[in-house]
Amino acid sequence: MAKIDLTRTELVWPGKYNEDGTRKEVPRVSLPFQVIETVNESRATREVKKGGVQGGLFDVYDGKEGDTFEAGWRNKLILGDNLLVMGSLLEKFAGKVDLIYIDPPFGTGSDFSQKYLVDAEGIRLASVNEQEDFEKEASIIEELTYRDTWGGGLDSYLAMIAPRLRLMRDLLSTRGTLFVHVDYHVQHSVKLLLDETFGPTNFVNELVWHYYNKMAPVSRCFPRASDRILVYAKNFGEHIFNKLEELRDEPVKQLKRKLVGGKAINVRNDAGEVQYQLRDARRLDDVWRISCLQPADKTENVGFRTQKPLELLRRIIRASTDEHSLIADFFCGSGTSLVAAESLVNERGARMPSRRWMGCDIGRYSLHATRKRLLDIEGCRPFDVLNLGKYERQYWQGVTFGNANDNPLTEQALYEYLAFILKLYGAQPVAGLIHLHGKKGKALVHIGAVDECAKLKQIELHVLGWE
Repeated sequence: MAKIDLTRTELVWPGKYNEDGTRKEVPRVSLPFQVIETVNESRATREVKKGGVQGGLFDVYDGKEGDTFEAGWRNKLILGDNLLVMGSLLEKFAGKVDLIYIDPPFGTGSDFSQKYLVDAEGIRLASVNEQEDFEKEASIIEELTYRDTWGGGLDSYLAMIAPRLRLMRDLLSTRGTLFVHVDYHVQHSVKLLLDETFGPTNFVNELVWHYYNKMAPVSRCFPRASDRILVYAKNFGEHIFNKLEELRDEPVKQLKRKLVGGKAINVRNDAGEVQYQLRDARRLDDVWRISCLQPADKTENVGFRTQKPLELLRRIIRASTDEHSLIADFFCGSGTSLVAAESLVNERGARMPSRRWMGCDIGRYSLHATRKRLLDIEGCRPFDVLNLGKYERQYWQGVTFGNANDNPLTEQALYEYLAFILKLYGAQPVAGLIHLHGKKGKALVHIGAVDECAKLKQIELHVLGWE
């Protein structure tokens, strides 16, 4: 086991090391995935076919020569705790992912509840300003994750993100790159963690995303109008990197230059005259000026509070992948990275070959929002919706309540588990009943699968189930 190394500088927080000085190991579980749904065709593609137009190039993916994955690959949208999901992906995908982009919570302590209208599947239909207000309430596990897991401040945030960064490094290919989207709250600390995990020599860039159209509140500081994206390679120098350009508002006249002996010199004609050219594009540097999404934007804004613009993710994918690359986003939120991978275009708006992808989030609303956006893309390739099902619940129960093995929960551990869930729900325990575990107001509460309650006859019954 790794112990504290006093010969190097590192970021240390309470809980990073065990009492004997050894570093806490990252859980590397291998739980079986369960396919909830297989999507073979997008709504947009079906609409095109109704009009008598044949499917396009991206309707079916049959695999290509030289691929590292089996023919018939399906993209993957996964519901679950990304720590367990990544651990379970390692067996098959370690060293095979060319790009990982993550946009984790920024440690702001914010409540990310949403207000919107929903349809029968729970998909957002309208914003609060358009029609009647509806409050999106996070599930108990989402509440636990977003508030309690790193509700203890920076220490608990670092304890959350550190093991996940280590798993991401293991999943990256030798040509792979990690992009970590942060802001001023945790940027400095996460940078130190990335130096420790990847090594400072594998640092590639600190990109500045300047969103110039954000309404800034009046305060005693300069308006904050930028985020940071920290970029690290698995192996600097071997990583995929494609030079990017952006179009100018108007073409500019520039000197023609060429490299001679490693130096840039002016290009001259036979008469010795300096040559010029008109250029309508410029090479991108490490400051990206991209507008943030506005509520009135009906083209891509789905009302997800932390949603990022497609152009931001398209630049990242163009820069760090090739045609056959696999990308992953383990905090996929509203699915912008996955939508960008499916609808990839160059700086001039021309369609590029889609990338293979895997996306994961713990929130059901995130899963629904992502699924809906993908279904609206014409030619969206087949994808599976998966989860870890009961295996994730059993693992969580075992680790949290002292039963990490496959044995049934002890009576005391089971009581602690039930009391914990009741406390999260704001209910009081009740004793002496087999199937009923608590009471909230006039309603009785049962914790467990729905089929266990089928024969109960109660005026009002709240069932807290995992599935």
